[in-house]
Amino acid sequence: MAGKDGCMAAYKAMESGVKVRYLLSFWNRNREGSHEVSPTLPAAQAESLGIPLIRTGFLSYEEEFKRTFRAIDEDVRAKGRGISSAVFGHIRTHGPLVDRICADLAIEGLMPIWNMNSEEIIGELLGAGFEAANMKRNSIRLMSAEVKKLHLPIMIEIDEDGYYIASYPQFKGCHPYGETLDEALENIREVALMCLEDSDAGRIGAPG
Repeated sequence: MAGKDGCMAAYKAMESGVKVRYLLSFWNRNREGSHEVSPTLPAAQAESLGIPLIRTGFLSYEEEFKRTFRAIDEDVRAKGRGISSAVFGHIRTHGPLVDRICADLAIEGLMPIWNMNSEEIIGELLGAGFEAANMKRNSIRLMSAEVKKLHLPIMIEIDEDGYYIASYPQFKGCHPYGETLDEALENIREVALMCLEDSDAGRIGAPG
């Protein structure tokens, strides 16, 4: 999520009773485009919802989505749970892609904003209390008012070896990892305390 479509899809899914356990954010490694957003935005959105964020780049969106899903699902199943569905923010394109991905993963694909237009999506988001700001390349940034209260949004990435890399965008050089999502989150909390202790030495600043 991060753009208006992903944000609205997640919101509508949760409003309908879907339990959203993870947020996925992808960017295209080959080019800049609609998937390119500042990493601090989805991290802030995830923090405001209290939901872990998994962010990763792709050469093939389909293959990276399936790889990321399987890594998360394996971690979840180790705890005796499972993932039965995925929410997508597509409105009029990529329906066959979603069907193919979900069939391969044996999950249900949910597309709460399918066939909505941009005006409807923005109107509903603003009506629900979200705030919007125009960004470069005419993209739209959306987040709830709660985001303003945030101080330490967490971002999680999965590397090519399947390790979870955690970071706080506000801190330079703080990137602990874990073999599981829980381990990465626990490690980043410990690192955050050290980063805060070192804040007077200049470690807090632009992401590095």
